Amino acid sequence: MKISLKKIVSLVLKGLIPIVLYGCGQSIGYKDVGSEIRYYSTTTPDWLPSASGGKRYSIIKEYVNRSKFETFETYAKDDKTVWFYTIPITGADAESFVGLEGNYAKDKFRVYLNGMPLQDVNSEFFEVIESNQNNELFKFIYTRTDKDIYCMGSPLHVSSIHNFELIPEFLFWAKDGVNYFFRSRKIVIGNYDAIEIFGDQWYKDNLFVYHTERGAIIIDKGLNSDIPSLDINTVQKTEVGGYFRDKFGYISGYSKKRVSIEDYEYQKIEL
Repeated sequence: MKISLKKIVSLVLKGLIPIVLYGCGQSIGYKDVGSEIRYYSTTTPDWLPSASGGKRYSIIKEYVNRSKFETFETYAKDDKTVWFYTIPITGADAESFVGLEGNYAKDKFRVYLNGMPLQDVNSEFFEVIESNQNNELFKFIYTRTDKDIYCMGSPLHVSSIHNFELIPEFLFWAKDGVNYFFRSRKIVIGNYDAIEIFGDQWYKDNLFVYHTERGAIIIDKGLNSDIPSLDINTVQKTEVGGYFRDKFGYISGYSKKRVSIEDYEYQKIEL
């Protein structure tokens, strides 16, 4: 049975046929095409119709001095203008401008994130902190100056920039010798020396289990006085996020109630 190229393309777009394209697509990034400087945002080949029906690239509309044109992944510049993708950045100093990891960039006056200047950030001492996370989206969310640490542009107000360190086992967690941090949130509840991170937004100390936004998890006993309180000495995380186990059984951190083993096993199946 013969299948037409049109039919194959239709099945690919519907996800019914996986396909790997070698040498026939346009690489992501800037490309000089005729009279245009383009930024390609997808590797979709020109011959394959776009699933969204839209263009696969944008064009720099301003004059570009090609002899001085330089690119930094999502940023570009010539001797007079700086662009984020193909959008000019007003006020950026082209001569000193450099692109950094994680959509950050800087010139001698400012630091930029996603093309927008960050307020009150010293560009002279600015650097991106690389984590050991495998996910590229979260590999460069922390940055450092001579005054503070930042998470996605928000200051953490750390006690010491020199003692600040990421916690490699847990995404978004860090510490500075006095406080723990989850993303840009300073953890002010809990005994620092006794904190054990469970993952996601959950952690414990020698008194309670906590959620970074919900606070301490105190078991709601309702009218049943026979329900035991959480035993902090034996509590441990489980395979299901937000569920814990102590010597008395399973606990849901979300409902703040004890749950049966059957309820817990059901949650495992739902994963």
